[in-house]
Amino acid sequence: MDRRAFLVSTGAAAITATAARVTAQMPLGDAQLDATFESIFQRFLDTSPELVSSLGLDRGSRAAAKSQLDDDSAAGTQKRLSLTRKGLAELAPFKTAALSPAAALNLEVV
Repeated sequence: MDRRAFLVSTGAAAITATAARVTAQMPLGDAQLDATFESIFQRFLDTSPELVSSLGLDRGSRAAAKSQLDDDSAAGTQKRLSLTRKGLAELAPFKTAALSPAAALNLEVV
């Protein structure tokens, strides 16, 4: 095994172990909140190719976003408003007391 392969495999193993340990220590509410944030974020990416491109996520399955623009029509605006309301409704049940201080701050910011 050469040095580069060793470093890559060792680094990957360390990252995996750290991620598993952090996830195991994360309160259940934090993990659920993170999953909800991710779901909301992905839905917004689905409706905004300009956001996808501006974040540099226009690769792979989102590569088509490079040649598209956001729908700024009245219907597109209503769709984004509906997504925002749906996201806020999904976040409403979370109580900051059940979250870690960092997760509670994230929830307040969002």
